[in-house]
Amino acid sequence: MSTLSLEGEKIRFSLLKNNNPFKPDTYAYKTVEFCQNWMKGTDSFELMTSGSTGQPKKIKLFRKQLESSARLTIKTLQLSEKDHAFICLNTAYIAGIMMLIRSMEANMKMTVIEPTSRPFQYGEFNEEFTFTALVPMQVKLSINSTKSERRTLNKFKTIIIGGAPVDSFLKNELIELKPAIYGTYGMTETVSHIALKKLNGPDKEDCFHTLNEVKISTDKRGCLIINGPMTLGKDVITNDLVEIIENDKFNWIGRYDNVINSGGIKIQAEELEEKIQAILIKMGEECRVIVLGVPDSLLGEKVCLFLEKNDTYGEFRKVFKSILRASLGKFEIPKIIRFIDKFPETPTGKVDKKQLLHSAINSFR
Repeated sequence: MSTLSLEGEKIRFSLLKNNNPFKPDTYAYKTVEFCQNWMKGTDSFELMTSGSTGQPKKIKLFRKQLESSARLTIKTLQLSEKDHAFICLNTAYIAGIMMLIRSMEANMKMTVIEPTSRPFQYGEFNEEFTFTALVPMQVKLSINSTKSERRTLNKFKTIIIGGAPVDSFLKNELIELKPAIYGTYGMTETVSHIALKKLNGPDKEDCFHTLNEVKISTDKRGCLIINGPMTLGKDVITNDLVEIIENDKFNWIGRYDNVINSGGIKIQAEELEEKIQAILIKMGEECRVIVLGVPDSLLGEKVCLFLEKNDTYGEFRKVFKSILRASLGKFEIPKIIRFIDKFPETPTGKVDKKQLLHSAINSFR
């Protein structure tokens, strides 16, 4: 049977069924409480969506959906009772919850810590972890903070990355890492990921590959429709623009609601972000970038670029603007550029685009 390590305590799951050793209303207590409910056979769970692209909302998921999602991931990644999961994503949300469920369903050992941007910062661990799920920021900081953190990251067998797209900077850094690393595509409504993309190694992929039993199609907008056992055989219609390559393969283009209509010209925000990241790489610079459309009385919307970078003296800005004008199309050139020391984030570690947009609009008034 699985064991759970949490706040320095190692507990057998057989002893957890009727005993929660932690103080109520703490992260540890709520994590154990979910595990207890799962072991008791609870049939449904109410979860909150992350709120990265819309208002956070409650969603009811049934045990059958959660079991199906866990089963497909366990089979695809060949997880077993020999593995040890390291869980550092928020267990109040789908990504952290599914790590708990996968561990219980595969009889894996699991170690849980409270979410932090640098989960390996407290020195090298004695335990031999083999499987973890991280957001891009956690991977980035683990690679670049200390040698100890990078060594710990390199000891894993399998790492899945989700919560946000993996940008060009991080893709380049992943090539040198030893674990098998996968980008994920999914959301709360699809019970975590429904597709994986290998990001390193000789078998790395350029597109997402759906899990077995998942069917995909597109609607009139070109947005992805998902159907599978984790959706109870019902269509989940997304706002994600995709290009379907084969029945089980697709490229993610960007959010339908992230298309900026500037003077009648449509600009896909995520595609423009990729172009700007490529420019920054050539300049030897590295930072997160977000492109948003902000209201404009003449154009309808204008392109606004946010960079997670300090530019107190404006020296970088002058050179950067010049290169943007020479490298981008006329309508792609940002009308506004904002430098921000630290992007606001949601509780799940995604960039809070709503807050960024709100701050930008307010600054124009």
